[in-house]
Amino acid sequence: MKKLNKELFKNQRFLLVFDLDGTLLNSKETISPLTKSLLFELKGLGNIITIASGRPERAIKPYFDELGLTGPFICCNGALVVNPDEKGFRPLKKMIKNEFVHRFFGKFPEHLFSNFMIEDEDTQYYLRYNEEYKFFFCPEGIKHAYGSVFETIHNDVLSMVIELKDLNMSHQIQDWIESEYDGLSIRFWDDAPRFGEIFHYSVNKSTGIDYISQQYHLDRQHVICFGDAMNDIEMIKRAGISFAMKNGAYGIKEAASYVTPYTNDEEGIYYALLDLFGKEE
Repeated sequence: MKKLNKELFKNQRFLLVFDLDGTLLNSKETISPLTKSLLFELKGLGNIITIASGRPERAIKPYFDELGLTGPFICCNGALVVNPDEKGFRPLKKMIKNEFVHRFFGKFPEHLFSNFMIEDEDTQYYLRYNEEYKFFFCPEGIKHAYGSVFETIHNDVLSMVIELKDLNMSHQIQDWIESEYDGLSIRFWDDAPRFGEIFHYSVNKSTGIDYISQQYHLDRQHVICFGDAMNDIEMIKRAGISFAMKNGAYGIKEAASYVTPYTNDEEGIYYALLDLFGKEE
């Protein structure tokens, strides 16, 4: 049976970065006891463990706390890096201008969309209430507002997700954004292509990892990343060691150093880490 080889951590430490959905979380949206126990052990050996997710801060923090983690973590696909435990920490932010939000919906009227989720630093904005959005987009403790962006949104925003009624609009929207706004684009989700997330080219999970690595004086050879979707591609390519989940997208598997032997429902992270750091006992 394999157990962690503690000798590996006597003179070095690693930054281990985990995506949430489809990676650290199983299909029940929980972290398995085996994985949790192994991460506790790795943390106790001096390694830094963090989360990099497309989710907003309030939807990440409960899992961060569950693992007993402290330090910075990455939200909104790298648009925000926060450290709630350190008052002097300087967060990394990359905002989308309010002017863009209004101009976008001037070009593509709101009736063309089933819904949207737009978030600034303290409020999530929706075109209308949707029960299906409640779990993923609506963590407890955050304010919600509903209605037209022209009536509700007056600040720059951290993230902007649209839900298309007609998938054929996706190319038209992408072409307009990239021709009108240098540095902005849109990424449609692999597992739900009606959803598109507007982002800065210069912002991704990798930029957040670089920011955290600098805080701990770690080079990329000591960064280990796990992901499953195309919004993980930059950090997968950037890490010294990277793992694509067995249940992940084809492009992620092609880019990663390794593919986990099992899926997120089969203790994929647990067995991958034991293969990497374990020894037979």
